[in-house]
Amino acid sequence: MGRAKAVGALSFIYNHQRHDLSHRLTQLQHRFCAEIVATLHVHLDERTCFEVLVLRGRSDRIRAIADKLTALKAVEQGRLTLMAVSTKTILKESPK
Repeated sequence: MGRAKAVGALSFIYNHQRHDLSHRLTQLQHRFCAEIVATLHVHLDERTCFEVLVLRGRSDRIRAIADKLTALKAVEQGRLTLMAVSTKTILKESPK
């Protein structure tokens, strides 16, 4: 897909008890707030969380963001689902 416009969902499971992980995840999500348009956070048990991020923008940028988030040590699993959108589809750009 390269630089094509896309929407995606990044789902990942992580251990929130790992030192500083929640803070690092939040920092990265704020850093990429132009691409991350929504989040869902679910507590699976006392230590494990499931998070889903909805992203939009250039597909190469979405992949890079997913790679950064899932590379964090306490992230146990992660999967990106990416879909190209036609040029007729309106993707409102977030204010810079």
